[in-house]
Amino acid sequence: MQYVTSFERLATEKGLQKGLQQGLQQGLQQGLRESIGMALQIRFGAVPPGIMDSLEQVEDLQILRELQRQAMILDSLPLFAKVLDQQAPPASMN
Repeated sequence: MQYVTSFERLATEKGLQKGLQQGLQQGLQQGLRESIGMALQIRFGAVPPGIMDSLEQVEDLQILRELQRQAMILDSLPLFAKVLDQQAPPASMN
């Protein structure tokens, strides 16, 4: 059995904790995106792929929560698209 120092054990624990936090964050992001997509689909029918692509670029949970709220209260899909364009980060130029 390999000996693990206290430093190695602490580093491993911190790495695991960071990984769990990142996984939780990504899960929350994906859940909010799916909820937004479902709300838009229920309210307005088919959702253009461009809106879902833009939504995938948003990582901030606070912004995603606000977009979820907007998906439930705005009167049209074009209005939601406008709000999303204001919130989403600019597309990369790669």
